Amino acid sequence: MASDVTHYTQRPDVQKIYTTQEVADILDTTMNDIGRMVCYYKIPHEIIKTKRSRQIILDYDAYRQVKDIFEEKIRKREEAAKRAEIRKQIAEKETTEAAELHPLVTNKDFLKLSVWPDVVPDCFKECEE
Repeated sequence: MASDVTHYTQRPDVQKIYTTQEVADILDTTMNDIGRMVCYYKIPHEIIKTKRSRQIILDYDAYRQVKDIFEEKIRKREEAAKRAEIRKQIAEKETTEAAELHPLVTNKDFLKLSVWPDVVPDCFKECEE
């Protein structure tokens, strides 16, 4: 089953084992992130006891799965950041276009509704309910 993960030409001759600390150092993340990924995605692993705690041990195939999952998460984060930047630029462009439509507006911040206070006094809010 483990041979399905990597092709026989890619697999090392001797299966190297990795601890969560080694995998975390290689991927530049924390041991907790690695442990969460291993448990969430049910990646095959072994747990051994050390003097003070327990340690998750991963073979090469499991390491490759964790690495692929981690790289996918990083890629999705970068795409989300790019989409947020594009949305921000579109909002700024719309604000600029609105300012051009209103030549009397000198401060573009006043075109945003979040700048203006609520127009309904608190005493009248009870009456609306």
